[in-house]
Amino acid sequence: MKIANGSRIFFAVVTASVLSGCPKDYNEIVGKKVKASLGADFANHQIISYPTNNFGVGTLSRSSDNLQLCDMWNCLGVKDVPSDFNQWKKLDGKVGVGDNGALITLNETESRNYTIGAVLPKIAGVMNLGASLDDKSVVKTELQLGRAYPRYLRVPEWQAYMQGIKPDNMLGTAFRDGNLTVIVSDVVIESMKAKVTVDSTTGGKIDAALSAPVGVSKILNDGAKLELKATKEQEGVYTFEITQPVIVLRLAKKQPGGGVLGADNTYKTWGEASLPDNSK
Repeated sequence: MKIANGSRIFFAVVTASVLSGCPKDYNEIVGKKVKASLGADFANHQIISYPTNNFGVGTLSRSSDNLQLCDMWNCLGVKDVPSDFNQWKKLDGKVGVGDNGALITLNETESRNYTIGAVLPKIAGVMNLGASLDDKSVVKTELQLGRAYPRYLRVPEWQAYMQGIKPDNMLGTAFRDGNLTVIVSDVVIESMKAKVTVDSTTGGKIDAALSAPVGVSKILNDGAKLELKATKEQEGVYTFEITQPVIVLRLAKKQPGGGVLGADNTYKTWGEASLPDNSK
């Protein structure tokens, strides 16, 4: 999904140079930063391991076996997903979200680790580069993160929607039986942009994958999870921009009872739940 040119984009810019050592787990970096920026309300949110624009608020799974029944827009039966971020983040009016997101800043070490541990492996996967983009091949990185927006499921709206689903399919049956696990909240980063300087061998592999001259962007994607705008700035220097929203945190809760989701937006009567990380 591509974000329209008119969307507002805010960036916190950080730079990392002379990479050495790969992080054991980038989750700790992004999790601590986002949770610290947003406060205690997000302490129990699950961290999604790799950049993805899917599996956030509104995703529904069967509680008994964690089988994912549908995801976000798919759960609403929407095929033409809005390209404008301000429309996308509201999920057809089924979630509450603020107008201004939190600014997420990373120091030099955090930026390096996040770029190597999370962003570059996903980019390498989309471009079929294998393990080329690692701490040995990348000389320098500049990472830009958009603002983070918390989103909350609007329970009355979802309650009304779910009651209209026929009970003769898996989703309708699970709702009727009180067997749903629902992503009731998530945190979305508006966009990501990484500028990397690589060695000559890796540069050659990226050039072959792009087949584009200096200054010309190429759109790459891996289906529903990620769209990437890749640009060769100069010899050995490339910019990779994830132009979709990126979901970094989510909170799963179990349906409070058969045929109901609750009468308010607090989720206090909902049971605790966790789901496998399906962003990889």
